[in-house]
Amino acid sequence: MTIRDLDAYATAAWDWSCLDGCFGRTRIAACDVDGVIEKRGNFLIIETKRPGANMKAPQRQALDRLAKLPGVWVLIMWGLPGAPRHCIILHGAEVREYNDCDLPRVRAWVARWYAHAQANPAPMFATERKPLCPTTRTTTAT
Repeated sequence: MTIRDLDAYATAAWDWSCLDGCFGRTRIAACDVDGVIEKRGNFLIIETKRPGANMKAPQRQALDRLAKLPGVWVLIMWGLPGAPRHCIILHGAEVREYNDCDLPRVRAWVARWYAHAQANPAPMFATERKPLCPTTRTTTAT
């Protein structure tokens, strides 16, 4: 996605405090991710951080848990936009950390992920499944 109007993009960002109090007497708060790609039931979740920025523990925990789901990979990058310098890739119990990350390396890895996803549908999408809710059809008399 290319951002054509940065001001419009910034003003459209939601303030998730609108959900405060929805989770009982907890400090649970929504977090966002910067990108999600789906191919044949495989998901690549991308989170980016500025150089030196810390990831809050609850967000990292959520990403770690998502990566343990079948067909889910998580790519976390630190750096300036378009210039990653540090990357972590999570999938299952596997954690790969790269301190010498750069854009060509990220692009090559994402291309490998796409080739894998294209050739290997996630198990839950490999066969035709019945919908959870039956569909209803509305017809109009002619």
